[in-house]
Formats: sequence, structure tokens, C-alpha cells
Amino acid sequence: MDTRQVNRQNDDLLVSWKDIAAYLKCSVRKAQRLEGQELPVNRITGTKSVWASKSQIDRWLASQAERAKCHQTQFATSNIAKLADADIACCQKPGSGNGHQYTILFGPHFAYRGNARVHPFAHVLVGLAHGRQAAPYFHTTWRPGFAAGFGGGLDVKATRFLWVRAIQADYLRESFRDDVQKNGRLSFGIVFRFGKPVSR
Repeated sequence: MDTRQVNRQNDDLLVSWKDIAAYLKCSVRKAQRLEGQELPVNRITGTKSVWASKSQIDRWLASQAERAKCHQTQFATSNIAKLADADIACCQKPGSGNGHQYTILFGPHFAYRGNARVHPFAHVLVGLAHGRQAAPYFHTTWRPGFAAGFGGGLDVKATRFLWVRAIQADYLRESFRDDVQKNGRLSFGIVFRFGKPVSR
């Protein structure tokens, strides 16, 4: 056999889950989950070892991309209200993702009220995060994950019942089964306060 042919065959082989995950640019756990979506992985009888072919994985990725494209087309046709989401997914670069995520947080809120017109505040929040992400090559639904955040800001009094939230900054950490996200968030708005001020 030609030495160059042997080298090409060796270059095409991925001989562990770690190699497969690195080729897919994802975690080992996610690569193992993709086996349930017909990712072409071969198991060696009597062992826990696996191997895969780069060319076979490339063909699988192409088929997943075509399937996702068809799914997006059908989805947009049957539901005009979400046509914009389908358009965004089609315009993204290969390897990027598109999805929706919801976070519900609760916890203590601390405010300093020594000044009658300006109230700095801080909070520590915990709760749940849930979302769905659609990637060009496959679709995956995140299960509910744990979310936590902390931050603070500044409220400025406009009237007795209306305050302006001049700035709020938060750090958010969301832990899913196969993914951890760390994000920052800046926000502003208005706050309605009801009731009588507490007399000192």
C-alpha cells in the first residue's frame, strides 16, 4: 500500500471521544449526546473505546445542515409570526447559534436610603434558566438550569411614586447540563413605588 495513502487514512481517523469532540468543537458530553442524533461513531467490541472518520462526520454535518434548513423553511411557512427568527438563522455564519432563553431570578434587595432623592442598591439573585438553541448543524434543547446573579444600581427620585433607574449592572451565571454561560447585563428604566414613606 502506498505510504501516502496510509497517512491520509490515519489523518482521517479520530480515535477517542476527546478527538471527536475537538473536531466538532464542542464538549465531550455533547459529542456523546450527538451519537443519539446518528453521529457516525464506531465502537470497538468488548471495550469502551470508540473511533470515527472525519469524512463521515463531515457528511453527517452536511446532512444535519440540510435538515435544519428544511426545518426552518417549513417552520417559517407554517408560522409567519416567527419568520424573522428563520431569516436570522439563515444569515448567520457557520457555527453560530440562534435561540431563545428565559431566566427567572429572585432574592434579597438592599437599598441605602440615607439620601431622600438618590438610592443606591444591590441584590443577590438565584433562580432558573431555560431556553432552546438552534445551530446550523443540529438542534438542541437545553433543560432547565440553575441561574445566579448579583449586581446593583442607582435609583433617582422623579416624583413621590415615580423613580428613574439611572443604571443597573448585573453579572449572570447560568449552568446547564452541558454548558455554562457567564454574561453581563446593563439596564435602565423606571420604578413605581407605592405606599407611604417610613418615618424615622
